[in-house]
Amino acid sequence: MKLFHILTSKNILLSLLLSIFLSNFKFIDAANGEFLNYNPDRDAQSIHELFKEHAKFLFESGEYNPKAVNYMLKTMKTKVLYENNELKGFIIYLIEKLGNFCYIAEIAIKTDEQRKGYGSNMVQHILNYFKEQKCDRITTNINKNNKAMISLVKKFDFKEEDEKNDLITFSIDLK
Repeated sequence: MKLFHILTSKNILLSLLLSIFLSNFKFIDAANGEFLNYNPDRDAQSIHELFKEHAKFLFESGEYNPKAVNYMLKTMKTKVLYENNELKGFIIYLIEKLGNFCYIAEIAIKTDEQRKGYGSNMVQHILNYFKEQKCDRITTNINKNNKAMISLVKKFDFKEEDEKNDLITFSIDLK
């Protein structure tokens, strides 16, 4: 009985020490990257490059518009995804507290980094964040030719609601 008590006490102590030790470290899964809040000095140039790369999907005209990018970055919130000190992608969004409504304005992943799980990790991250923020509903508009993004949001149970011109509106209820 004494031996069991000693082993149990040691296991509890070891678990406690391990938990304290691990809580001081930030683990970043290689396939996940690290999510950070937008910092203009660090991120603006890379985000503009990504907008140029994906202009055909991100702009109605299909052409890069730096003024529109700057406007979004100033008026909306942005989270960026980094791995090994390199920006892999970003998500630009709004949270309307009045109706607990959230809107994903843009999601972009570098072309050579697609199909590696970054997009899924970004969407999962923002869904968790929106839940913490008590959002009831999330909406996004996606260019109908952006098959990869349509597939991505459908993977997370976003439902197609409407199609106007080249944009399809998708949404998901979080309640």
